[in-house]
Amino acid sequence: MQSIQKKPKRLDNVTILRFVAALYVFLYHANARIHLDFQWPVNWIIANGAVGMSLFFVLSGFILTYTYGTSVGDGYFMKRLNRIFPAYLFCGFITLPFLFMQSGYDLQGIIKSLTSIFLYATATQSWVTPSFFTWNFGGTWSISTEMFFYACFPMILKNINRGNIHYVAAVSMAFCGLLIPASLVFNPEIQMPIYYATPIYRLPEFIIGVTAAKYMQYGLKVKWPVVISAIFVAFLASSYPMKGYMQHNIVIVPAIAIILVGISQMGTSKMLKPFVWMGEISYSFYLMQCAGFMFFDYLRPSIIYDNGLVGWLILYVSFTIAAQFSYSMFEKRNIVKIMFRAVVRKENRAV
Repeated sequence: MQSIQKKPKRLDNVTILRFVAALYVFLYHANARIHLDFQWPVNWIIANGAVGMSLFFVLSGFILTYTYGTSVGDGYFMKRLNRIFPAYLFCGFITLPFLFMQSGYDLQGIIKSLTSIFLYATATQSWVTPSFFTWNFGGTWSISTEMFFYACFPMILKNINRGNIHYVAAVSMAFCGLLIPASLVFNPEIQMPIYYATPIYRLPEFIIGVTAAKYMQYGLKVKWPVVISAIFVAFLASSYPMKGYMQHNIVIVPAIAIILVGISQMGTSKMLKPFVWMGEISYSFYLMQCAGFMFFDYLRPSIIYDNGLVGWLILYVSFTIAAQFSYSMFEKRNIVKIMFRAVVRKENRAV
C-alpha cells in the first residue's frame, strides 16, 4: 500500500448513499403497509429493506473514520450528542402520546411508560430486546445502537493500524457474516430483535466501515467497474429471502465497503445535487418516518392506505417536509436562533 492520501473536502457521493439507505428503509416500511406487487427481484429487494440498517452502520464507521482521521480529539462525544440528540428528542416528544396510549394508564402502564422514557432518554432501548415493539423503539433502536458505536469509536480508531487492519477486517467480516448462518444450524427460527437490534451484534458492521476508510487512507483505490460489480452483488444478495435481514451479510457488507471506497474517489455530477440535499436530511428523514408512520397508522387515511403508489408518494413527500423542518430546526439549531431573537425582541420592547 502507498502512503496516506489526501482526503477530499466533501464526500457528496457518500452523502447520496445515506439518502439511498434512508429511502431503502422507507420503501420497506411503506410496502409493509401498502403492498405493491413488482414481481421478482424487486419484491424481495424491497421486502429485505431492513438491510438498509447494515448500510447505515457501515456508513457510520466509514464517515467517522474519514472525518476524524487518526484521533477524535477533545470534545468528541459531546459533538456527537449535539449532532444526534436534538432531532432524536424531538422525535420522542411528538410520539409521546402513542406511548401512553399503548401502555395504558394503570399502575403497570405508568411503570412501563416511565421505563420506556428512561430508556429513550438514555438511548439504551436497543439493549433491552423485549422493548423492541414498544412505542417508537422499532425504529429508534438504531440510534441507541449508534450511540454505543460512538462510545466505542475512539478505542477502535486508536487500535487499528497497518499492522493489524487485515486481521481486524477478517474477524469482523467473519463475525457479522457467519452469525446468522451459524445460528440457523441450531434454530431455524431467528428471533429477529435479538440479533437485528442488539448493539454488540451490529458492532462488526460498524468496524468494517472503519477498516474501509482506513484502507482508503492507506492508499486503496477502487475503480468504477469494481463498484458496479459490488452494487450488482449487493442487489443480487438482497433478491432472495433472508433470515433476520443479516443472513447474507457475508456478501452484502463487504460489497457496501467496496462501494463506499469507490464512490468516495469519484466526482459528483451537478445533476445529483438534489440527492446530496436529501442525503444531508436523511437522519431527520429516518426519524420523521418513524414518527410519521405512527401517526398515519393511527389515522389510516384512505387517500394513503387505499391508493397504492400514490399513497407511497404522499408518505414520502410528507416525511421529506417533516425531515426538512427537523433538520433546519434541530440539526442546524435554527430553533435556538429563533428563540434567541424572540427573547431579544421581548427585552427591546421592555426597554
